[in-house]
Amino acid sequence: MIHFILMEEFKSVFSSYGITKRLWDQLCSEIIEGSATYFYETTRTCALLILFYVLICFLFYYFQDNFSHKVLNNEIVKNSRRILLVIAHPDDECMFFGPVILTLTKKSDCQLFVLCLSNGHFRKLGPKRKQELWDSCTTLGIPDSHITLCNNPFMQDDPTVVWRKDEVAQVILEQVESLDIDTVLTFDEDGVSGHYNHISIFNAMSYMLTKNILPNDCKVYTLQSINIFRKYSFYMDLLMTHITSGIICKVKKDEYNTIKKAMEQHKTQYVWFRKLYIRFSRYSFINSFREIDSSCFDFDIDE
Repeated sequence: MIHFILMEEFKSVFSSYGITKRLWDQLCSEIIEGSATYFYETTRTCALLILFYVLICFLFYYFQDNFSHKVLNNEIVKNSRRILLVIAHPDDECMFFGPVILTLTKKSDCQLFVLCLSNGHFRKLGPKRKQELWDSCTTLGIPDSHITLCNNPFMQDDPTVVWRKDEVAQVILEQVESLDIDTVLTFDEDGVSGHYNHISIFNAMSYMLTKNILPNDCKVYTLQSINIFRKYSFYMDLLMTHITSGIICKVKKDEYNTIKKAMEQHKTQYVWFRKLYIRFSRYSFINSFREIDSSCFDFDIDE
């Protein structure tokens, strides 16, 4: 109704300038035709750009080891010898950190340890999920003796709970000191999925860095969280990752299959939406990290 009234108003205005109905109809026809042409050309251009981007990502994914220094010579791969991966739940290791785990387990001069801060007992499946963690780590090449699983009553699996940073920091520090760790890998401030337990680990690392509790030679790298469009673009995110990140680990097809097999060990968690996740998530193909230290924080974290 409003559209009809506006059209009539326009017609009356144009009529006052001597524009006939025939000219008016011709003008409307040209506008519609021009809009359709513009829409077609814009859509075609966008489609070509998307196809070009997909082709570039494909080439990056399959041939980048021949020309990329970021993957082969990143700081984690070059300088780390005793690495502690800190996760919140069983299955975090393969859902989020698979590429870096497989990159590091291939190094003969590197030892990777896993510290899991809860047994995933949110749905009363703790004992089963403990065994699933061991089976998954075996698939990824991590020895049983390099896995530590906590069952602290103050650090239970709960997506609505933020763990106390000082308690988490104490557990991590004990592992760092007892294992002579020189590198810690964990989640960033967004926790990849926004899970409060993931974010709690970052809060604890921030606390340790600002309080200068960690050994001076211990470096901390956090897994970068990204927006939802990039998160589910599998290896198509590789080009954007190269542009925005300096520390990258990626896997090839056979290594992706290893990560998928590791996720399959988590039988209690391997439901339909996680099957889709492990197939389309870029974290199944690519990890990107940034180093954090006390200079990254311009405030003091309270007790």
